[in-house]
Amino acid sequence: MVVPYVFGIVFETIWQSKTEQQEQGRHPYLMFHAATLADKDNKAVLFPAQSGAGKSTLAALLAAKGWSFFTDELSIVVPDTKQVFSCPLPVCVKDGAVKYLVDCYPLIEKLKQYCRLDKKNVRYLPIKNAALSFDVGATLQAIVFPQYEQSIACELVVIDKTEALLRFLECGSSGRRMKEHELASVLKMLEALPCYYLKYSDINLAKLELEAVLF
Repeated sequence: MVVPYVFGIVFETIWQSKTEQQEQGRHPYLMFHAATLADKDNKAVLFPAQSGAGKSTLAALLAAKGWSFFTDELSIVVPDTKQVFSCPLPVCVKDGAVKYLVDCYPLIEKLKQYCRLDKKNVRYLPIKNAALSFDVGATLQAIVFPQYEQSIACELVVIDKTEALLRFLECGSSGRRMKEHELASVLKMLEALPCYYLKYSDINLAKLELEAVLF
């Protein structure tokens, strides 16, 4: 039970630090329920998703395939500048996701299991290709809303800004209601970035599709 609390404290400490740094500035930091990864040129993609969509599994697999891992859970973003910061803590892997990760992370089945407050058993997986520092930043190139579905064809489709906003707001902002100026920053970011919906079952096909379209 201790480990999940420790990671939560780390997230909160980083978030508070970033908030204090910009308290007097024009560009607010916001925290979103999203994964973030970047390519070799440090071009980043934000993957917002609700629990159960396969966000963490996608992040772990893309990292194993060479993408730079920033976070799988909470992304610290400056919407006005489209900058996102790394928070490369171990990925929280639920029991159902282990079989999809074992080929890339052979030791995952030997990791200790923890029972979260929601009664789900999880493992904390150290990720390959993780960003080296909590202060590493990158510029967002796109927003992709992922959804894993077994045996489905890979499809990456453009979505309009209204749908993107509705999906984005479902993910929440650091557990609180956004203020008016923060919402305005998010709208500006969504207008400036291409937004997609990704359905996939094969990570290799998803990776090829993402790289072909985004980079």
